[in-house]
Amino acid sequence: MNDVGTEIIDEKDVLERVENELAKINAREIKSPAFYNKESHSLPLVAHEKSQLLWRMGHYINKRFNSKGVEKVFKYLAKHFVRIIPRTRRYYVLEDFLQYYDEQFLNNAYKLILGRDPDPKGAKEYLIALRNGTLNRMRILERLRYSKEGKIKKVKIRGLLFKRIMNMVYSLPIIGYIIQIIFVIIKFPIIIRSAERYEAFVGTKFTEYQSDFHELSDKLSRQGDRADLLSEELATKASVQDVYGVKEELATKANIVTSEELKKLEEESHELDNFYLAFENHFRGTRSQIKLRAEEYLPIVREACTGMQDATVVDIGCGRGEWLEILKENGISARGVDLNKIMINECLNRGFDVIEADVIKYFGSLDNKSVGAITGMHIVEHLPFEQIIKLFDEAYRTLKDGGVLILETPNPENLMVGACNFYTDPTHERPIPPLTIQFIAEERGFGKVSIMRLKKDRIAEPPSGMDPLLQGIFYAAPDYALVAYKV
Repeated sequence: MNDVGTEIIDEKDVLERVENELAKINAREIKSPAFYNKESHSLPLVAHEKSQLLWRMGHYINKRFNSKGVEKVFKYLAKHFVRIIPRTRRYYVLEDFLQYYDEQFLNNAYKLILGRDPDPKGAKEYLIALRNGTLNRMRILERLRYSKEGKIKKVKIRGLLFKRIMNMVYSLPIIGYIIQIIFVIIKFPIIIRSAERYEAFVGTKFTEYQSDFHELSDKLSRQGDRADLLSEELATKASVQDVYGVKEELATKANIVTSEELKKLEEESHELDNFYLAFENHFRGTRSQIKLRAEEYLPIVREACTGMQDATVVDIGCGRGEWLEILKENGISARGVDLNKIMINECLNRGFDVIEADVIKYFGSLDNKSVGAITGMHIVEHLPFEQIIKLFDEAYRTLKDGGVLILETPNPENLMVGACNFYTDPTHERPIPPLTIQFIAEERGFGKVSIMRLKKDRIAEPPSGMDPLLQGIFYAAPDYALVAYKV
């Protein structure tokens, strides 16, 4: 038996075997780690670190056992090791999570942070909180990452700790609000760029849908022309009765194509519904907050509808249905109208009377003097000017005598709202000053027009001793409501 120091190793044989194994590995398709890779956070060393470790191991064994062959084997492995083990990122960034919404967001967050699928109970609770605005996506990421299970996993998410600290700072009374204002001013260019990018995205999607619609119209038109030509040709060869039979069959086939294509187009038109629901939940406020704010309108609506027969309230842009819930709790008949299919389904699940429709088209289906009150919370700022005029005209036509129109919208008299916060929502058209909307209402025939400037539960009180001018600029009511009657 040879002692360890003089052990003979056939280096050619070892190298040949190593080359064969490497050839087998490289023959397989080596893919980059998937978006969710359970092992990506448990690798203690990346590829180049492992190759250096192999080289040092070979050098140590050569020095310890006087075996040049072993050192060559380890050097060979170190040289080719990067080809065997793909490089992987050992942390995530917030964008890895925030590019997803609703259930897809939850599934990815659980898998990446906790390394498992969501449990039914947790998924249900988080999904409800996400949809009703109790929690936003950032808060859910914080809860998962800094939960007991999340601390064990120790998944690195760049930027999350900073967000968590800032959220705690923002929650401080007065100081937190001032700091939040400062950060919003600093981030204003970023917000504008994000809004511009989203506006460009929406514009591109709209152009694509418009192009698809025109293409579909042309296709149907050509099919109609072909059907007419075929009908004329058949008319010369068959009886009038036979021609009618063929024409009916062609019409049926055309209807099938039309319904299928239109269904596809309709599905594409709702592509951003999930996004806007998540956006609303993040920025609008919780369900309880919105209900508390909307209660201010209850006495106005109740008084206007008293004594009316079939005094239904129509809430345009009903969203998640907070106002509809208040009306239902107080025994007032109400119907909501919205274009967002996801929000309509949520309202239906809560037992509200809602319809998915364009507001102007819906009013066109109503009779004169058929509605007791019309309300719209943060809807008018989404409409072009021509649509606003049509809305006022249709509201005046459909309201009963003595009926009331209430429209709530952001107040640009508050500098932070008019210069910054208004543009957080990329679907907003432009801010509407109170005097402008008051003039429109009076010019379109409404009477007893007034403006309610809304501060309750919407803005903090200004610090004591603050200059009155600055108070008027920064602490003006962030929202206002137009109240107009048909007299």
